[in-house]
Amino acid sequence: MYIYQVGYHSHGECPKAILSHHRLMAELEFDVICAEAFALAAKHEVDKWIDRGQATSISPHMTTIESCYDEFIKIMRWDYGFDLVKPLYRFTPFGDGNICNDIGVINGDSYSDVHLKMVKEAAIKYDLHYAPGLEIDDEYMNGAD
Repeated sequence: MYIYQVGYHSHGECPKAILSHHRLMAELEFDVICAEAFALAAKHEVDKWIDRGQATSISPHMTTIESCYDEFIKIMRWDYGFDLVKPLYRFTPFGDGNICNDIGVINGDSYSDVHLKMVKEAAIKYDLHYAPGLEIDDEYMNGAD
């Protein structure tokens, strides 16, 4: 079994999926399959709009990578023989969470992210917290550029 990752990038958070296949592919072959699957997904999305009578032609919002992503995953699985790999566990703390900042607020309402809380608790072991007397960049802490 060979593992492949698919997804897309944007200004916000984007999904990624891990797929497996019984065959080892060259990167170019995999890229061509993905490109074809996205194009086919876009065609499926346009056909859905037309079949429902909601469109008579292609509109840009119908064919974004994001709007076609779920259909793309289905095509990768059904048409190209990939399997979706479901991880046993995930560890996904909030990406903008500061490991050292507000370490004392671990149990407060400020952090509902369990994984971020765990990272902050682990950081205490390595003295990665703002201890009393430690000089902190006030401009940074107050949001100044």
